[in-house]
Amino acid sequence: MTTEDTFPFEIVAVPWNDCNAVKLRQMQHDEFYSRYPEDPGEPGKSMDAEDCLLFLLIRQQVKESNEVKYVAAAGLRKVDDSRAEVKRMFVIPEARGPPFRLGERLISSLEQHAQQFGFDTLLVETGSFNQQALRFYHRIGFSPCAAFPPYEKAKAPLSVFLEKKIVQQFQ
Repeated sequence: MTTEDTFPFEIVAVPWNDCNAVKLRQMQHDEFYSRYPEDPGEPGKSMDAEDCLLFLLIRQQVKESNEVKYVAAAGLRKVDDSRAEVKRMFVIPEARGPPFRLGERLISSLEQHAQQFGFDTLLVETGSFNQQALRFYHRIGFSPCAAFPPYEKAKAPLSVFLEKKIVQQFQ
């Protein structure tokens, strides 16, 4: 029996204002800001429907109840002609890590879409207190980089900036 057999899910693109996307973004926001003693605010411009190139959700069909459960989300925002930023990446706590590695699946899907959009690099801005996210991004191949637009002029002492070159395997 494979992982796919024991955990049926699919990655779907949805509009920014999709009710399940809104709910997962709020959960991400609440968890993120629970890590900081004071709300540091968003450095740079917050992503919105206008600059969201793509927003993905992972949904799971719960066999026992036939319910659809949304367990993960992430979006893409254009930075420049060759780079896109991963925004609002979130996997609900009970769906993180092995055996399903939904975060890795989301990043892989974002890489595929980013490559289709013509980008060759994914960027991430995350908080220095978010050690779980930092370990995740480093494990899947992101490395430190300089601040990028719209953060390069923001005073963001709690921000960590990362990048990953997209492997050209998604032709």
